[in-house]
Amino acid sequence: MVRSFPDYISCVPAGSRFGSPSPAGLPQYVMPETPDYSCMRRLVFFGILLVFTSLCGGCIVPDGNSSPLNPSPADSPGSPVHSGGTAIAVAFRGDEISTDSPVAKERFLTGLTYSTRYARYNESLSYFDEALLIDQNFSQAWVAKAIALHNMKRFEEAIACYNRALFISPGDAGTWYLKGVTLHDSGNVEESAACYRRAAELDPRYGTR
Repeated sequence: MVRSFPDYISCVPAGSRFGSPSPAGLPQYVMPETPDYSCMRRLVFFGILLVFTSLCGGCIVPDGNSSPLNPSPADSPGSPVHSGGTAIAVAFRGDEISTDSPVAKERFLTGLTYSTRYARYNESLSYFDEALLIDQNFSQAWVAKAIALHNMKRFEEAIACYNRALFISPGDAGTWYLKGVTLHDSGNVEESAACYRRAAELDPRYGTR
């Protein structure tokens, strides 16, 4: 009996390069080699994963802006960034960090990373507290702690931290401005306006609000 095979199945003699000899010299039937697409599939998968990770991490902004944050006033050191009056982020230059303790500085920077980059405000508080235990006159740590408390809507505690920072550095316009933001979000509009005025007196750039 003659058996027919579909065109895509090849019939090759035993002992050919496609396989080992078959018993009794019978023909050996093999499937033709097909392209290996597994590598391509892996590349596509990792490409999709990379884009997704970038979007979640804020490296790529869907609306095309290079950054979702717009500081105010423009280009001022330590200026706050807040969205809808609900959250504040702040950046400090290295030369603005006032503590002489390397350990306090390290705790402060770690807390700042938790607070600003990952919005893990509650965890950041422990690092700011550790820095302040080492150096109670570390004004930037008081401000950073105030911001974390503000973002947790613990406004009274935040204002108390701003007051400690202002006791140490009463001429810091940025701290006056940030205190004004917290007072405004807590409903104290008049006190907030007074803080904004004080910030503008110390630094005219804060008068653009």
